[in-house]
Amino acid sequence: MYKSGNPKIQECIFNIDMVCRSMYLSYEEIGSLKLSPKSAIYGDVLRYRYIQLCTILDEFEILHGIAKNDPYLRDTLFVISPVTKALSKYNGIKRARNTMLAHFNRDKKKQFNPWWIALRGLNLPENHQEIEDIYRHLHLMNMFLLAIYYEDLNEITNRIKPEYEEFFKLSDQKNRRDLNPEFFKNVAKEVEQKMTECGIAKQLIVDPVMTSLMSRIEQSRARIEQNKP
Repeated sequence: MYKSGNPKIQECIFNIDMVCRSMYLSYEEIGSLKLSPKSAIYGDVLRYRYIQLCTILDEFEILHGIAKNDPYLRDTLFVISPVTKALSKYNGIKRARNTMLAHFNRDKKKQFNPWWIALRGLNLPENHQEIEDIYRHLHLMNMFLLAIYYEDLNEITNRIKPEYEEFFKLSDQKNRRDLNPEFFKNVAKEVEQKMTECGIAKQLIVDPVMTSLMSRIEQSRARIEQNKP
């Protein structure tokens, strides 16, 4: 079986596969939860898809640069080019990533630039059929890449696995120690004091959504305290 042994190619294949898998799994969970396309969670996930699609397209840009001196990779990219060309028709994806997520309602000069104006006239995957088409063809593309570069993916996976597992091991140990850095211990009290000093303590507008959220957080904290040994 073919193996390029090129770390740069391996990194790209690994990133593309990892992002695709993340997209598949979250899409499956959305289906199992039967979320409405009009729900806030569905909308947030859809917008996050723009970041993930940009990531995949960025990885392909790197691969195309490598392919100039790699005929085998060049042929591979030629085979899946219909998929990447179809994705590139959505010319609003990168703009959406920037104006809706990375720099919300701001342009490169940090001037106010609402996304509903910045994205006017650009193509974005929005309806259910378009999104399903993207998933089907991303799967086709990723499946082909893995078939060709399976040994490369195994090599980089085995190479990074110890550090990857070490990260989660340390994270798990931190959680089990029940460390709670008290960065926010006195924040609420300090803010309340400053509002009093400025004479605006009675002028707050309480958002019902945030009130409900804060209530759930307090209830969750109370349950945790009750269950402590």
